[in-house]
Amino acid sequence: MQPYEHGGKYYDKTIKYDLSENINPLGMPSEVKHVISSCPEAFSRYPDASYIMLRSKLAEIHGLETDNICLGNGADELIWKIMQALKPCCVLTLAPTFSEYSRCAKSLSASVSEYVLKAEDDFRLGDDFLGCMEKAYDMIVLCNPNNPTGKLIERDLLIRILARAKEYKTTVVIDESFLDFTGEKSLADDINEYDNLIIIRGFTKIYGMAGIRLGYSISSAEIAKEIKNYGPLWNVSAVAMLAGEAALSCKDWITRTREYVQLEKKYIMANIPGVIDSGANFMLIKSREDVADKLYEQGIAVRKCHNFSGLDASYIRIGVKNHECNEAFVNAYKEIING
Repeated sequence: MQPYEHGGKYYDKTIKYDLSENINPLGMPSEVKHVISSCPEAFSRYPDASYIMLRSKLAEIHGLETDNICLGNGADELIWKIMQALKPCCVLTLAPTFSEYSRCAKSLSASVSEYVLKAEDDFRLGDDFLGCMEKAYDMIVLCNPNNPTGKLIERDLLIRILARAKEYKTTVVIDESFLDFTGEKSLADDINEYDNLIIIRGFTKIYGMAGIRLGYSISSAEIAKEIKNYGPLWNVSAVAMLAGEAALSCKDWITRTREYVQLEKKYIMANIPGVIDSGANFMLIKSREDVADKLYEQGIAVRKCHNFSGLDASYIRIGVKNHECNEAFVNAYKEIING
């Protein structure tokens, strides 16, 4: 199986500005930091294996029942738990998109087909995707907004995909890990109508909790029960559980983040040609093949996209960071391109 590379160059001491990963530029809420530092006694005990308090809070937020919610050690673990539970034989996903969907499916001996998004269509998913569904797929996996393109899938199209998939008895998994950056509504409202829908969401990106590892899925109670049967009983730590509850109490955090990210995206787009407009907190850039290496020489890391299916070495992805970091990137990029 081919190696997969993801963003994050934290262990490379030559990197001063890391735009290779796509975590909230505001970092972690102070409420989360406080609960982690003030409750050490809670970490000497096993967490509640049902995680009832956090699941109840999430259910209340989404207007669902606690039985619709399943927790995971990050959204990544939930991808694996879902596929282990449902055991798809034929999976359809996009190209380019997050590589873990394909890697997980292939590890379970499922065949994977890719719907290739076109650069000339600005990497948007269009109505012709519905025609691809006529083949017998057990599972369709969509990232919304997509990674690394940042493109949102129109809600009307998503509903039509769900309706057709329901006819074909196909499960649709929608990864909403970056949806909170967009202001768009989750499809959680449609869980009761589409029992073939599974939503994946996480705390990693929007709350800056990548190292804590916490995510959750939303599905019918029947599917959630199956998902919970895979993996260890205590798959979420007491630290993650308390951190998640604290994060959900930060009522204005998502709004503040959206406003900040939007301003910084405007700054980047105004200064860098070839940036593909994004709904998320990261941006795909069509550039020269040597740009990433030249930026690296200046202590700036970006995500090379050569190992995304459907892209090549002429694309890089940048996470939107604080202004100092974004400005350093813009200045270095201009110098390289114009030099």
